[in-house]
This record gives sequence, C-alpha cells and structure tokens, in this order.
Amino acid sequence: MKCRAILILLIASLYLLSGTPEAQAAESPAEANPVSADRTAFDEAFADYKAMIRQIEDLRIEYQTADQARREEINLQFPSLIAEGQKKVDKMIAEALKLYQASPEADAKVSELLYTVAQHKLVGSGANSQGGDQFEQAFDIIQALIEGGNESAGLATMGVISAFCTNHYDVAEEYAAIATERKEKASFLGADLLDKA
Repeated sequence: MKCRAILILLIASLYLLSGTPEAQAAESPAEANPVSADRTAFDEAFADYKAMIRQIEDLRIEYQTADQARREEINLQFPSLIAEGQKKVDKMIAEALKLYQASPEADAKVSELLYTVAQHKLVGSGANSQGGDQFEQAFDIIQALIEGGNESAGLATMGVISAFCTNHYDVAEEYAAIATERKEKASFLGADLLDKA
C-alpha cells in the first residue's frame, strides 16, 4: 500500500509539472535573478525524480513478462529503489518549497505540487488514507503556502488541522479566521480527519 501511495503522489506530480515544450523553452536558465538558483535546484531534483520513476516503471513492465528467476531479482531490487525514490521525492519537495518561498508567484505548478503534497501528508490517499497523519510535514508546507498568499480551496482549513495537531494553537486560530473569511468547508478533508481535530 505504501508503494501505491508513493506512486499516486509521483504520478500526480508528473502530471502537474509536465509543461509544454514551448513553456519549457521560454524559461531561460541564464536569466540573472535571485530565483534562478532555486529554479535550477528544483529542475535538477525533478529530473532526478523523473529518471527514478522511469527506472521503477521499466522494472515494473519487465516484471510482467519476466521468468520466475528474473522476478525474484526484481523483487530484491524494489525495496532499495523505493527507498532511493523516496529520498528523491523528499529532495524534490524540499527544492519546490525553497523555490516557492523565494518567489510564490513564479510557478503555479510548483504551488499545485506543494498543495497536493500537503494534502497527501495531512489526509493521505486510498481506502486506508495511506500517507496521512504527517502533520509536522504538512504544517511546514501549508504555512509556506499561506504566507506566500496561496488561496487554494481548503488550504486554511488544512492549516487549522495541521497547526492544531502540532501544538501551534495561535497559528490554528489565525488559520481558522482565514478559513472562515474564505468560507471554506472542511467536508473535503473527510470525516476521519475531522474527528482528529
């Protein structure tokens, strides 16, 4: 189940960050601005992440037609690949967060990625909410998004839950006021998560 949750997160981020060739060509790495180093670091982390996903996917495809001996070899490779992949995901998220904090308006897809990651870390995905209950990690991302002016649906409500669960009660009150002002509904979080608050 953990692998499925990671794969869902990885596929979602690939979708969010796969820009058109024209948009990618329009971005000039030679532009001299304070965000360019963060952009380069994120792009490199994202490229590493995509290469790892391709490697995992290639092995998954190979597994489908492999004989028993090769399947056993592949099964032995997967745990280390998944662990390495998780490190690449963590690095990509950290670089995305640094890029967002340097320039919140620079890339809407980075904002969407961070929102999706925060939601996954807070709520999880799948029937068992796999990946949720990571309130500290969600809080750091949500706090950066709110401070950067992100107004995604439900973000302040997610902030209330993550702040409360990490003992940041003053921040939880602040986010509750923002959620009330935005008329956010907590229902999208799911009954299980709301019961924890």
